[in-house]
Amino acid sequence: MHFRVGDVTEAMSSTLLLKLAEQQRIALDAPLATWFPEMPNAHLATLQMLASMTTGFVDFVTTPASSTSWTPNRIGSGRRRADRVLRRPDAAVYAGRELGLLRHQLVLLGEVLARSGKAPLADQLRAQVLDPLGLDGTSMTVEPEIPSPVLHALSIFEGQSVDATFWNPSWIAPAGNMISTLADLRVWAEAVATGTLLSSRRTRCRSAGQSVGLGPLTPEGYYGLGVAIGRDWIFSNPHVPLRQLHHVLPAREDHRGHDDHPGSGQPDDQNYGQDIFLRIAELLTPHHVPDIGQRTH
Repeated sequence: MHFRVGDVTEAMSSTLLLKLAEQQRIALDAPLATWFPEMPNAHLATLQMLASMTTGFVDFVTTPASSTSWTPNRIGSGRRRADRVLRRPDAAVYAGRELGLLRHQLVLLGEVLARSGKAPLADQLRAQVLDPLGLDGTSMTVEPEIPSPVLHALSIFEGQSVDATFWNPSWIAPAGNMISTLADLRVWAEAVATGTLLSSRRTRCRSAGQSVGLGPLTPEGYYGLGVAIGRDWIFSNPHVPLRQLHHVLPAREDHRGHDDHPGSGQPDDQNYGQDIFLRIAELLTPHHVPDIGQRTH
């Protein structure tokens, strides 16, 4: 069964970033101004800040203009939407000193990866991440169609429970527009846990605590490069109509993934898959239960 995996896209894109760094085709400390010289304060933000959510940018998804104009079948460009926010003179003024789940950081990262790798992001992910792991059921697409068979998803829109399976993802590309299967995600979890695609140095870099101390983040719970870290668990916690809470504990090689269908009376800001994971973590690793709050957007 195929479904959208939301923020797992971020973990895969960040893996590609680390692979390009290994290949000396990109530098993690390169300023964003290298690719976007016209962006205010772009010299203050680096690629590592993009992947670790510490640029201090304003999130274009949650700005009033974006949230009120959004519709499920909207066709658009994530870059154009991000530009409206990034042209602000206060963009990145808190670079490296403020944390936030900002989709346009991922939009910009995707564009940098495409330029640096000299190929479309989807093609690079296929060549450097998906094919080496045999993830034939996983792909990046900006189209609303999903390969059959499809696991349908429900969400709350305008106060009603609706089928959100084929909502158009183009407006957020490439921040969360990948499709996968449970079988593929299990393989992906093992690759993240073991560092299959990366050198030991880059694997450590992915879990480095550069965001510790920002906001509520501590050594017990923080954001790495494209992944969250909580009590030694590495996880992605999407907030999309079909939510895939994907998590792995490398030391124990425990790999878990849960699907959660919003709707049918479930509030849009409640991720029951997360609750299930925490209960399982209590049983399997009682001394390594991460403290993660519910995603609200």
